[in-house]
This record gives sequence, structure tokens and C-alpha cells, in this order.
Amino acid sequence: MKDWTTSDPDRRRGLYHDRSGNFIPDNMMAALLRYIEHRVRPGEFLQAVLANDLKDAVGRADNTNISILHVYVTFLFNEAPSKCWGSREAIEAWLKPREFEHPVMEREL
Repeated sequence: MKDWTTSDPDRRRGLYHDRSGNFIPDNMMAALLRYIEHRVRPGEFLQAVLANDLKDAVGRADNTNISILHVYVTFLFNEAPSKCWGSREAIEAWLKPREFEHPVMEREL
């Protein structure tokens, strides 16, 4: 997974924008990264996006996020671990506490 930590917001924006310059707002990207990196449950809109639930995501999106849903999907597809999104079950599995993760064991699963 990429290291998304940087104090330069313009650099972060450049890493996940579309060809038209649309980008995930900083507050939303911060919530996504907390979810991906620290397994912190995001809000309902992001949970709908992560669950690949278009109907729910559209219903929960504000005026900014409704127009950039494709940027979220592009980011998740290209950058996020595949095990952390795609369904409600994937989200719940990602959020489960882990006592110990061993790289060899994880590969064997």
C-alpha cells in the first residue's frame, strides 16, 4: 500500500484526482485513510461507497461527493487493499480486531 502520509495537501490531492482535476476532499480522504490504515469505522456515506452500494452512496452523498463518486471508486480500485472494500461483509471483516497478523499466514489464506 502506498504511503499517503504527507503534510502537503496539494501533493495528496495530486495522488488521487481524475483527469478533470476532481479530487476527494481532505476531510473525506482523512476518513478513508483512517479506515484503511487504522481500521476506524467511517461515516455512513463512506461505508456505502466502501460497500459498493451505489444506491445508498447516492442517497447519502452531499453536493460535492455526489459528483465525484467515480473518484472514490478509482481510488479504492487502484490504491486500497482489495480485502477492505467491495461489500458490507468486507467492511466488517476489515474492522474486526486482529491480535496478530503474520505475513506468511495472511498469504496462505
